[in-house]
Amino acid sequence: MTTYFTADQHFGHENIIEYCGRPFHSVGEMNALLVANWNAVVGPHDTVHVLGDVAMGRREAVVVGTAVGVTLMATLFASWAWGFTINRVSLFALIFSIGI
Repeated sequence: MTTYFTADQHFGHENIIEYCGRPFHSVGEMNALLVANWNAVVGPHDTVHVLGDVAMGRREAVVVGTAVGVTLMATLFASWAWGFTINRVSLFALIFSIGI
C-alpha cells in the first residue's frame, strides 16, 4: 500500500494542451494516456491525495466560480456581522495566503 500526492492533471481541459505544450492532438488522447499511466502506477489499495486542479471544463468552471463567489460573500457577511472591518478581513486573507 503506497500513498501518492499529485496535482494539476487537468482531465478534459482542452486549452492546457496549448498552454503547457502537452504533446497531444486532442483531449481524448490526453485523457486516455493520463488514465493509462495512472492505472499503471496506482494500485487498488493505494491512497492518492489530489492537491490541485483535477479537471476543467464548462461544468467544472461553473462549479468553481460559484463556490468562490459563495465563499467570498459568506466571508464578507460573517465579517460584517461580527463587526470586522475590511482592513481586518484583508489582513486575515494575507495571513492565510502566505501560510502563517
